Amino acid sequence: MKGYRNSKKIKLLSFLLAIGMIFSQLTFFADIAEAADLDLLITGTGVNEEVRIREADWSKYKMVERTYSTNNSFNFHKIIKVKGYDLFELIGKDNLKTDQDYEIKFTCSDGFEFTKSVSELKNAYYYKDFTEKSKTKIGPMVAKYTAVLADYSQDSFSPPIKWKDRALTDKDLDKGFPKVVFGQTNIDDMNLSQWGKNVVKITIGEDRPSKGNGKGIGLDSTYKHISNDGAPYNIDAITGATFTIEGPGVEGYRAISLRQIEEDIDGQEQGKYYEKIDGSIIQNTYEGINAGYLIDNYVKVTPKAGNVTFKDKSRKTISTVPIAEAKDYLIAYGINEVPLVYLDSDVGYKAKKHNDNGCFKLVYEQDKAKAKEFSNVAYIYIEEKDAKNIYEHTYPPYDDPKYTDYEIIIHGDKIGKEVRYKVSDIEAMEDIKYQDEYSLSNSEYFWYYNQYKGVPLWDLLIKAGMDPNIDEDTSIQFIAADNYNFAPMTIREIKDSSLYGYYEKNSEDIGDGTYDGSKEKPLHTGMPVLVAYGFNGYPYVTRPTDDGFNPGLGNSGGPLRLIFGKRNYNDTNGSNQVQFLKEIIIGEGTPISTGDEDRTGQGEKTQKEVDKSSSWNHNQEIYNEYLDMPVLRVTGSQVKEPMTFTLRQIESMLPYAVRDVYTGDGIHEFEGVVLWDIISKVVGLKDDVEIPSIRVFSGQNYNQVLRSSQQVMEGVLNSKGELKKIILAYAVDGYPLVPNESDAGYAFNNAYGPLRLVIEENKSMWTKWVDCIVVGSGDYEEPKMEDVKELDLPELPGPKEDMGMDDKVWLNFRNDTGKELPEASVRSMEYDSNGNLWIGTNNGGLSVRTPAGKWTIIKEIKTENAGTVKVDTCYAIAQRENGELWITLGGPLTPQGILVKTDNTWKLLNEDNSLLPANFVQELELDGKGGLWIGTQKGVVYVDKSDNWTVYTEKEGLLPYSVDAIEPDGAGGAWIGYYPATKGSEENPIYTGGYQHIAVDGNITTYEDFDNTNFNLNWIRSISMDKKGGVWVVRSGNAPGFGKGEVDYILNGKRTVYSAKELYPSMTEEDDIRLVIADKENEGTLYIATTASGVVKTEGIGKVTEIINASNQFPTKQWNNVYFIDLNQDNLLVGTNGGAAVGTHGKNFKDVKSHWAKKEIREMATMGYINGSNGKYRPDDNITRAEFVSILVRILNPETSGAKKTPFADVKPTDWFAKDVILAAEKGLIEGYDDGNFKPNSPINREEICAILGSITDEKLTAEEVEDILSDYDDKVANWARESAATMIKTGIITGFPNNTFGGSLNATRAEAAVILLRFLKY
Repeated sequence: MKGYRNSKKIKLLSFLLAIGMIFSQLTFFADIAEAADLDLLITGTGVNEEVRIREADWSKYKMVERTYSTNNSFNFHKIIKVKGYDLFELIGKDNLKTDQDYEIKFTCSDGFEFTKSVSELKNAYYYKDFTEKSKTKIGPMVAKYTAVLADYSQDSFSPPIKWKDRALTDKDLDKGFPKVVFGQTNIDDMNLSQWGKNVVKITIGEDRPSKGNGKGIGLDSTYKHISNDGAPYNIDAITGATFTIEGPGVEGYRAISLRQIEEDIDGQEQGKYYEKIDGSIIQNTYEGINAGYLIDNYVKVTPKAGNVTFKDKSRKTISTVPIAEAKDYLIAYGINEVPLVYLDSDVGYKAKKHNDNGCFKLVYEQDKAKAKEFSNVAYIYIEEKDAKNIYEHTYPPYDDPKYTDYEIIIHGDKIGKEVRYKVSDIEAMEDIKYQDEYSLSNSEYFWYYNQYKGVPLWDLLIKAGMDPNIDEDTSIQFIAADNYNFAPMTIREIKDSSLYGYYEKNSEDIGDGTYDGSKEKPLHTGMPVLVAYGFNGYPYVTRPTDDGFNPGLGNSGGPLRLIFGKRNYNDTNGSNQVQFLKEIIIGEGTPISTGDEDRTGQGEKTQKEVDKSSSWNHNQEIYNEYLDMPVLRVTGSQVKEPMTFTLRQIESMLPYAVRDVYTGDGIHEFEGVVLWDIISKVVGLKDDVEIPSIRVFSGQNYNQVLRSSQQVMEGVLNSKGELKKIILAYAVDGYPLVPNESDAGYAFNNAYGPLRLVIEENKSMWTKWVDCIVVGSGDYEEPKMEDVKELDLPELPGPKEDMGMDDKVWLNFRNDTGKELPEASVRSMEYDSNGNLWIGTNNGGLSVRTPAGKWTIIKEIKTENAGTVKVDTCYAIAQRENGELWITLGGPLTPQGILVKTDNTWKLLNEDNSLLPANFVQELELDGKGGLWIGTQKGVVYVDKSDNWTVYTEKEGLLPYSVDAIEPDGAGGAWIGYYPATKGSEENPIYTGGYQHIAVDGNITTYEDFDNTNFNLNWIRSISMDKKGGVWVVRSGNAPGFGKGEVDYILNGKRTVYSAKELYPSMTEEDDIRLVIADKENEGTLYIATTASGVVKTEGIGKVTEIINASNQFPTKQWNNVYFIDLNQDNLLVGTNGGAAVGTHGKNFKDVKSHWAKKEIREMATMGYINGSNGKYRPDDNITRAEFVSILVRILNPETSGAKKTPFADVKPTDWFAKDVILAAEKGLIEGYDDGNFKPNSPINREEICAILGSITDEKLTAEEVEDILSDYDDKVANWARESAATMIKTGIITGFPNNTFGGSLNATRAEAAVILLRFLKY
């Protein structure tokens, strides 16, 4: 990697704030006020020389004191005393150019920016008592100390005001220093809301051209998030992305925003790097910032700084290198000309670009043959060369008695006494101390390597008095201070350190648990089971909140832990560490330190019974592959007879099945069978068993001991007084469990199955992949099909016939195909009278799809009255009965009004040329009588069928808030919902919102006074009227920290409030309701749009009959975040964060009902791309060259020059396919034969299809890759088609046959063509 210039110029661009103060309160930005190398850059074309102020430079400037009058966005008027530096003194009087009134842009560390002109700053005022006569001029400052001397709310503000002065002290140090402050232009000027904290850059005039990159990287690089104006890559969509430099080797940590990194072009580099992705070594182009540059320019490194450790977003170590080698690493923010995103489910993820696992990646030169996939990176941890490196609790803060006096207890019938050791005692055992590096991996197969220090457990037990000749089969039990129960070990397993080795992760291991490590050998063995009191040079603490906890280390879980080496390569020994070690029981014995902590007894039962109509079992779609597998063996000395069950059998045990909400690994609703019922009622215990001994296994190497038989039999009483059964869960939150996140059917946290042990409020006891239960003594037994017996159980219920939209086809329209949407985030959809589908996006423009499948993307429109207008955000679309198409235009910061299309003419309506109260418009709703309701930021307009406008604002009795929802009532009136206003103080904001009903006579009924501390419950997201005339009102802001939304139902004047969970009982903690639409044709049917579960259909309160999301109909999980939903002409329209979806009646053919390609043929026909004749498609007939090209042209919809002359001798202008063939030839899609013919009616073979599609895909392969791909097939592909065939195989557009042939020379059938072109369409 090339070096970098040691420049410290920080480049920052503008940061677009979201709507109002609420979003600035809800968005987390790292506070870097504590950064040691505090730095302010004053630059721009408006100064003669740049000014750079470092921490030590502030003493060179004179401090001044001033008092400012202020007002904020909550209308709180304040008097604030300030001590700091005169802004123009910092700039330099002779340094500021005076040839014009320059704009000054202030950029803060969190990306926030604001702009003032020089004259605005110089002509600002201080109002001593908030009266005009007290007005005096005041200049701007960079404040270091501030104190509020007077504070008046809107209700109490009554000038002239009085206040008392006081001296500023060190306690008034402002954490926002350097903070830019300035006066008011008038008494009510909200100047305080614009004061900028942690200002890092002041740009006077334009940005100065960079003097240094010289590598062709500019601010407009396509690799950068900041170069995108709109979603999905724009910086506002990922405001939480920060990169942190920390550790004992720096003087104060520094959290650097993604914006700062992308704008600091002096440290940026671009290069090609080999890495391994999806099993293949490929070369990707990355762009990012040099790691050494970041360290040199953003933190102050101590003289003792040593190694640099790169860590991922989970704080796991990636690599440790000397600090001098940090310059060899790149912190990448973009790949292959697109920015990085977090997940493959995020908006903006492009599979062909490999741009997931961001927003930063650690990139470096790798040997091609040994290249690994680059990791996400979020931290640089800088160590100290001369750190104490003391593992013992002998120095502050680790010498606290809560650590040094912490005791472990050794007892049991095989030692015959009770021995107690303090931590300080163990640390003093010089004769048996041991220190070494252990390799570990956790249950998610993440590997890490740590240096531990402690005493070998075997030596400790001998020192405690255990007989060294003890029977090696004697059991050893470990008890943790938090009551966690660990699988017992034997003396042999503790004594024989040769059982444990040190392994290194194989470069071929991609970390998903599938790597076969059976042939891997340890580098060495002899790793003792260790009672550790410290690791990586630091002692253990107990909790992350304790003094001495180092987040870069994660040194909690102590003060004593039990550490194991790996017994084999795939041993997840990192998950088996005993944290908070408290007791060691040798042989038999009862825990004595934790006491009787069984949480059981009388409590409220919250479980729901499971019936056939509502079971979440695996008897559906892709999950049914697990049904007939042997999944559970119940055995042991205390059962009547061992039994093995298939999953089908377990899920058929409906009398023993429950559904309940469990807290532990988050809060989730699980369905499963009660563990005690399986043991006692299905398998059965021997007559003499009173207290069962139960171990739950996950494979042979892991088991969980259920110490409390009372909890097993009765349930666990949680902290809320609720009694929860211990269950073997087979489903969570409506989804059947699958083994791993990579398996088909994984959707929302439904991994670690198909059976999982779940125990209320005790995550440490939850057990993944349960496959055996041993009751009494006995060993693990693998469930085998030969042991399964037929049981008298009811037939496993399957999905109801009417649950799925079996007569419908789901059409998904995306923005990553290059053919459909300009932007993934969809906010509005509407079919016009000609069958065209109009789709409005969030800041991406419009898309229009004809019934024949042709797309038009609209980014600007030429209007008859306003010239050409930019089309960005469209929140609502409606076509009036008179044929006019109305489209709202613009977001809250770019409002433009309403576009109206009449025939082929457009005009723009706004507050200047119409009666619109405001240009920001979010709602358009037809009343069914030729009229239209319009919702704006400042009121409502009703336009009747004769185009008479009636305006309703605060004067007419409306609430003074922005209108966000409208529903006509069918009687000439309408329901109106609002976005909440924010009042109160910054510390204690008050949110006021609500909804109203305007009757036809103008009478207004208001619904408000909701919890004013809860933003979410005051935002009206949607209103919908049902068949009975009842009105469903969604109050759900979906903002974090405020809980879930609620839904009001008003019928005949009575209001009923439903929680989100009541309407959708399986809603997860991360999910929420956003919208509800009532089906006016089917009483009781609701469609619920959620933030994480897609669309939920209910028929009655809480009775879910269908869930439409990424587990069945949508392409990816990002589609589960739904922003728009509507029923239109019997179509269900859904706008999501991933694209637009339409559930519509599918086009059927008589001859494909049982065909293997039925689904694809129906989807292509429904989209209008393929046609049949006489109700038949003839799927197994060969498709002709003309037919194939015609379908492809419909899909691509290329622009035509209008040429009519055919380039082929055998294609006549009158042929039905002539226009398509001419256009395809014009665009270079086809060439024809050497004799000048096209042979339109001849069959097209698979190689010819490859050649055509290969020419229009952007996948490029090397000769080596082509040969490697084609070597998997037994037959030959023609030389002229080899590259395109390999391309089609790699992209998945065309696959081979089961007999391991590609069949390139075979003619393609009409069914194969439909499948291939559908895959191409979605590619």
